[in-house]
Amino acid sequence: MSTPQMGVSMKEQVKGAVKPSQIEPPADIMENVARAVGRMRELSPYRNECYEVWRGNTYTYVTAEGRLSAQATATSTNRRGGKPNHRVRMRLPMLMPIVRTEVANATSRVPSYEINPSNSDPQTQHAAHIASQVALYGYDKWRMKSVTERVVTHARL
Repeated sequence: MSTPQMGVSMKEQVKGAVKPSQIEPPADIMENVARAVGRMRELSPYRNECYEVWRGNTYTYVTAEGRLSAQATATSTNRRGGKPNHRVRMRLPMLMPIVRTEVANATSRVPSYEINPSNSDPQTQHAAHIASQVALYGYDKWRMKSVTERVVTHARL
């Protein structure tokens, strides 16, 4: 990039200056990526089934074709679909209380960041104190608690 141009945003200037690489990845890496993507697509109905049970849709299942399907929770007007009149299907949150308890246990403690100075110089000690304050500020600003809760929730499902 040379000099800034008038009327053109910085994003456009950088976009024009940075050119993507023309180097192709090796064939074995592309083969591994293709295999991983195929496996991810193969397992996605089961992952989605877990999320449906988490949401309280306990009558969701994966068909033999690998599709996510849900059983009807109400009687049908036509006799071909739905459930029989004598079957009661209540949607119960079976998984949610267990996962919420585990997430609460995992994220209940607020971290205390301790940044130690590298020597006894007053300026270094002051810098370490400011760094610890920045770390505590960042914990709130970057919403680390909610991000941690989401990560632990997805890990437990």
